[in-house]
Amino acid sequence: MAPPSSSESTAVAHSLLSKIIQNLGVEIVFVVVTVTFVLTLRGMRHRALGPAKRVEGAPCRAERPLLSSRSAPTACTTKLAAERTAVHALGVRKGVAASLANTVDQAIATRLSTAKTLAYYDELKQEGKHKTLGADLAAAGSKHTALDFFVALVQCAGRAGRPQLVEELLDDMEEVGVERPLKLYESAMRLLAGKRSFKEAISVYDRLEKDGLQPSPTSLSCLVGFASELGELDRAVYFFEQLSAQEAPSIRACMSVLRVYAKRKDWTSSVKLLNSLKERNVHIDSIVLNIVMATGIAVGEVAGAEAMLGEEPGSTVADVVSYNIVMKGWAQLGKVDRTLGLLNKMVERGKEPNLITFNTAMDSAVRAQRSDDMWRLYSLMVKESNLKPDKCTCSTLVKGLYQNHDETKERLVSILELIEDVIYECSGVLLNSLFSGVLEASCRMSDAALAMRAFKRMCQSGVALTAPEIRSLALTAAKAGDVAGCQMVWGTAGAVQELVPLKAAVDRLVQMGCSIDSATLQCQPASEGQSKQIGGLVSTFSGTSSEVQSAGGRRVSRPARRHVGSAMTFVNLANSKTTSGLEPR
Repeated sequence: MAPPSSSESTAVAHSLLSKIIQNLGVEIVFVVVTVTFVLTLRGMRHRALGPAKRVEGAPCRAERPLLSSRSAPTACTTKLAAERTAVHALGVRKGVAASLANTVDQAIATRLSTAKTLAYYDELKQEGKHKTLGADLAAAGSKHTALDFFVALVQCAGRAGRPQLVEELLDDMEEVGVERPLKLYESAMRLLAGKRSFKEAISVYDRLEKDGLQPSPTSLSCLVGFASELGELDRAVYFFEQLSAQEAPSIRACMSVLRVYAKRKDWTSSVKLLNSLKERNVHIDSIVLNIVMATGIAVGEVAGAEAMLGEEPGSTVADVVSYNIVMKGWAQLGKVDRTLGLLNKMVERGKEPNLITFNTAMDSAVRAQRSDDMWRLYSLMVKESNLKPDKCTCSTLVKGLYQNHDETKERLVSILELIEDVIYECSGVLLNSLFSGVLEASCRMSDAALAMRAFKRMCQSGVALTAPEIRSLALTAAKAGDVAGCQMVWGTAGAVQELVPLKAAVDRLVQMGCSIDSATLQCQPASEGQSKQIGGLVSTFSGTSSEVQSAGGRRVSRPARRHVGSAMTFVNLANSKTTSGLEPR
């Protein structure tokens, strides 16, 4: 059979393809054709690019020998590794720079907390990256400079209350060559002053001066106050002189330096500055005037200070404090007439005296031993000025009792009533002094009722009496025949070691039938030698017969009876040099 011709083969293929398409569908045929086409193209691309990827002189993958761990790297592999390392380092550097710029932006915009900002800088400093801060920010394209970041850091350190860190940041800026403008220094000083870090603020000024910068008048005015607070008085004056060389000082700066002059007791400079303020027509208030006058009082220039009250600006701006300052000066000198005369002028000029005014005038009268004037002023204060006395008033009145012995019953009653009014204002020491003064004065007057009133109030207030006070009070009560008072006083004497022998003698006499007031009168020692004999008497009593009884009516032995007689005449026997008559047989 003859083979089919080409035309017949083509016809058969077309017929077969038509049948496949009809059976499988057009979609499947399209997919198969597409996949076949893609695979064909891919094979052609690999054959075309294969030779171009090979490095000249290097074997193909199939031809490359396997390198052992001991084989040295080729020049090709070393070059490739270096290129990869450089690319990686560049990427890391760009990433770090971008992170730095972002953090700096947040810190300057205060979107980052103070603690985080300072912690971030601390990390940079530990790694030494603070030295390249400016270059890194520039490389990252940041709009901020290293100076901007350091300014933000200084503000953070100031807000955090870390004055030492402020100085460290300024040192770092100097180390890395970052400029330090005047604005930075003055900002740092303000922040430090806000935290009352005056010493560190002046240290910042020293750096400013070292850099050849001139502080502003505002900064100099503040520096006067800083130095004054630190007690650096000479430096405060130096800052004020610098300020005066630039411009007329403000009233605030003048007040600061006037306080410095007051601490230095520089009356001459104070008056000179006050006159310069008057010449410049600067408004002078009572505070400035009072500072100057107080300086004069401190150095004894009382007359000069008083003269300021009668001339401008004193005649216009002087207040009650101004008059009190001068009045205190006269009181300290004991010039009661000048004090009272100034009080009259004060009233004539329409200045209402206050409690301090009267207390000062009363103190002046006490110093001059003019008790009547003191009590007249007290009456004027209470009745006419309707002022309420305080603990200072009470202390002044009691001082008059101590110094002048000017007590009367009415005055002591007034003082006791005043003590009741101010008792909660007084310290324990002051309260002790007040009550003791009244008690002593009452005993001098032999007024047992007042003395016992003071004594009871002292006990209620927890004020302990001294041995002399107890002896004096017991004697006053005994002289008045106050048996209950004597019992109360001797009841407290046991806690005073010095009075133990005396109390034992009184108790023994009472046991022998003597009343306590009579026993008190007999046992009160008139001298130190007599006090010593009380101890001998007590030990003599201790050695007598146990049958001795004083109030029970029981029989006593003859030796004991003799001791009773001896005890009753103790005061007369005390002056004798021998006590042999007191010894038991």
